[in-house]
Amino acid sequence: MLKNGFYNALGGIVRMSISIVVIPFLIRIVGLQEYGIWVLASAVLGFVQLVEAGLSISTTVFVSQNLREEDSVALSQTLSVVVGGMFVLATFAATVLYFGSPLIAHYLPKLEPTESYAILQALQVGSLVVWFQLLQRVFVGVEQAHQRYGIINILVAMEAILTNVGLVVVAKFGGRTVAFMQWYAVAGLIMFLLHITFVWWLLRHRQIRPRWNREKARDVAQYSSLTWISTLSGALFTQFDRVIVGAVLGPTILGVYAVITTVAKKINFVSTLPIQPLLPTLSKMYSEETSDRQPMINLVKKALQLNMVVALSAGISVYMLADIVMRIMISDAIPEGAVLGLRIAAVIYALYTLNAVGYFTLMSTKAAHICAAIQISGALLSLMLIAIGSHYYGLMGAVAGNVGNLVTWLMVVWGMKRVGILNHSWIKWVTFPLLWFGVIISVGSLTLENLVVQILLAAIGVLVLVGWLINSQQIDLWSYLSKVSQSLKNLFLPKPTRVN
Repeated sequence: MLKNGFYNALGGIVRMSISIVVIPFLIRIVGLQEYGIWVLASAVLGFVQLVEAGLSISTTVFVSQNLREEDSVALSQTLSVVVGGMFVLATFAATVLYFGSPLIAHYLPKLEPTESYAILQALQVGSLVVWFQLLQRVFVGVEQAHQRYGIINILVAMEAILTNVGLVVVAKFGGRTVAFMQWYAVAGLIMFLLHITFVWWLLRHRQIRPRWNREKARDVAQYSSLTWISTLSGALFTQFDRVIVGAVLGPTILGVYAVITTVAKKINFVSTLPIQPLLPTLSKMYSEETSDRQPMINLVKKALQLNMVVALSAGISVYMLADIVMRIMISDAIPEGAVLGLRIAAVIYALYTLNAVGYFTLMSTKAAHICAAIQISGALLSLMLIAIGSHYYGLMGAVAGNVGNLVTWLMVVWGMKRVGILNHSWIKWVTFPLLWFGVIISVGSLTLENLVVQILLAAIGVLVLVGWLINSQQIDLWSYLSKVSQSLKNLFLPKPTRVN
């Protein structure tokens, strides 16, 4: 799991770096207002993709179980259900978006007529993007079930380069929101075909045939419906907030809000990646009849501490370097409140991200109903606070409203119970890093005018957290780095051929 986590983290850092570097180029070429329009169109696409109904996670969980049992018939049934189901849902979503785009564009306030028309055209092209990306999720689920995270991250990094660098090239040649979406459609088709090819290669020896099974369809539908609620709440928190801010404050302020939350969300993105393999790994290990749960407890403990250190380290870094980040992302003429907004968002997202182990644990142990209830509660509370904050306090109120989603920490509480971990045990595991995070942020807030001190505090904060992780998990760092190096060589270098 650590090896797969390393691949995920490495690929995630590449993708994150590309997406963050591209944003200031786009803003400087097209301006904050046009960037805000693009963000609004992208947010609508992300919201429409909620129709996937949780089938991507269901694919990983059910295919992982079929592979453990080495049952080709059951695997064929699972793939028939999830691929067929996603095809229907993707086609439905693309059709509704295409024909409903005039209505969506009409009811988005704070837009000029030309801007509304641009979003209308972009959404119609975006219906193709939605179709490709939804179907691609099922194939990624199959890849994750096989735990081929090295190749997965190569493909996803390719997609990040193709889409993000392509946006800058299109912008340089005068393209704007509609042209951006056209490029996304082309990139989506290319990546869709690559994922199909990789999945075919993974399954080439398993005699997969179309096999419809009503009972399997019912099981997948039941699990997916609960998973879908979790996906819905996550998308509400990460996409619909932008629709609200754009509607209340207009595209220019939305552009600033999008920059702040895009950077802050990378904390969640980076810290979740190393522990994502927990989902297929724990899915294979967990059973309600298992008497010896110590291996699962050890696994969850390591994942929780790793997630904690990466999330808090990233939060400290963004908080301390917020001024530099905003100057790079926007320009030297930083809008009022943008730097403070990023600092607030960094703290909120660093703490919010700590729910990741609880989320994966609940999903792995088929407790999606608990996960769904907690996530939807947090998302709705957060959206309500963002709407109120935007209306009364503008940009700062919108950013602060994200605090509502800290309710999702309840997923950790319930997730620990599912694998038999007592509350006092896991709280003890995370007490020091949380206290240390509070100390560094408090000291940092008193020295905001001194950049050298801020950088020094960030370095000390991260180094202490990493040292604590190495000590608490008794990691032989040199041995681990040697194994990772060997794994990378095996991944990228051809194996020597034997000569008889």
